[in-house]
Amino acid sequence: MRKWLIGMKSKKIIFDEYYRETHGQRWINLRSALEKEKQMQVLKSADGTQAYYLDQASLIAAANLEVGRGQKVLDLCAAPGGKSLYWLLKPELGSIQWKANEISMKRRLRLKRVLDQFLDREVRKRVEVVGHDARNWCLYEENAYDRILLDAPCSSEGHLIQQNQIASWSLAKVKRNMANQWAMLCSALAVLKSGGILVYSTCSINPGENEEQIERFLQSRSGQFEVLQGQSPIGKKLRWGWEIFPDIAIGAGPLYFCVMRKN
Repeated sequence: MRKWLIGMKSKKIIFDEYYRETHGQRWINLRSALEKEKQMQVLKSADGTQAYYLDQASLIAAANLEVGRGQKVLDLCAAPGGKSLYWLLKPELGSIQWKANEISMKRRLRLKRVLDQFLDREVRKRVEVVGHDARNWCLYEENAYDRILLDAPCSSEGHLIQQNQIASWSLAKVKRNMANQWAMLCSALAVLKSGGILVYSTCSINPGENEEQIERFLQSRSGQFEVLQGQSPIGKKLRWGWEIFPDIAIGAGPLYFCVMRKN
């Protein structure tokens, strides 16, 4: 955790002051970009009659999972379902086995509706929707999946700004997000097969939930996995992963993602 966070942990920190400290001079342009509508991409349902709108950055993160034919895939925090749809709508993947997890009942019902509406019957049969705690998944399975997508719950600052909900933000919530993300990462690594690929992503602009999280994970799990380069046509390549923020990515994001392979 950054020294600044530790030194200020007992004080009430105003949202803008915190992110100005985090991003420096960039914060003015970044905040302005976060206030604007996202640049969305469209996924068409299997029958072509319905459209699902998804942020371009989310599509890029999903694409880096590189799912192959017949593989076993786990989407640990799947709702509302857009990243899962990106792969499940590809007919060439054939007998792919997909498990979509969402602990929130309300969000899980929405996830089921999306999958029911957009997938054809045969593909939908191969998708299991469950409602487990992603932090504890490793207690029940190990070395079980070829690919894991962990779109972790986060501070979602762009949503807070656009929905005028900044008052609900707090440093305590940031720290709680970081703790939950850590637990989910540890669980996901145990559940992933040797040689399998894990994509970690958030829609946060907080380095502590993004690259610094991966940095700490690398230090504590030395040799257990490696960070792959990943690919993105937009955004900024970081030491560990990619940062796709709307001030530098033509309105896409915010989104951070990192691609890892288990050794």
